[in-house]
Amino acid sequence: MLYRAAIILLCLFMAPTVDAQSAPPRKPDGRKTIGVISVIGDTFALQKIGIMVFGNDLKEASIQSWRIDDLVASKIGALLGKTYSVKRVPVPKGTFAAFEKPGALFRDRDAELQQIVRSLGGTHKSDLYIVVTRATIQYGNSNQFLTGLGLLEAGAPIYTNNVYLHALSVIGLYDGRSSMLIRQARASTGQSTFLTPVSGPNKKLDNSWWPPTPQAANNEKLKNATRDLVERSLAATVPDLMRAN
Repeated sequence: MLYRAAIILLCLFMAPTVDAQSAPPRKPDGRKTIGVISVIGDTFALQKIGIMVFGNDLKEASIQSWRIDDLVASKIGALLGKTYSVKRVPVPKGTFAAFEKPGALFRDRDAELQQIVRSLGGTHKSDLYIVVTRATIQYGNSNQFLTGLGLLEAGAPIYTNNVYLHALSVIGLYDGRSSMLIRQARASTGQSTFLTPVSGPNKKLDNSWWPPTPQAANNEKLKNATRDLVERSLAATVPDLMRAN
């Protein structure tokens, strides 16, 4: 009897303990929590890619008033709210500055992003995190690249239908306890990319959409079209990202 009691006490002593402080809070209805980290909505690119190199140009406009990142969290909440409790995680200014800078060829961007998730999750604990960052794609077969939200004017300005609105993002799902990436996907609207030089959520427009100055890009017409494209890309991508979870 004494031998058995000693074994039981030893097992209890060696059993792993659960740190209640590190466990994410659960809703009374048992739903898991998802924290949404979105950083795609600060700037809007106005990019021209000409037939010759001197026709290339890139300017940026501030679109913070469009509240795109709030929209991302709201849309994900609408898509997943029946199964998960969704909340937006505030992102202090500058958190992603180093991550978004061009860097060394062999840098580990996945590890950098995982560290950011771990840092933000330290004060906003969730079972899972959905992280939405700007994607960069190659334009057609050229040596030019498109990033995030913006307008592209491609080819010669004399063409009347050579403007594309794009909303390029990468959506990652992370484990809330380990901050490890579970899976990720480039946002898509499901549209065909055949004969389209923009391989991502885009909408072809006519030249009347092109603003005369970067400041003029901050208009309701462009704002509403961009928000709609972002919403459609989330609706087509997020459910598939969560399906196996």
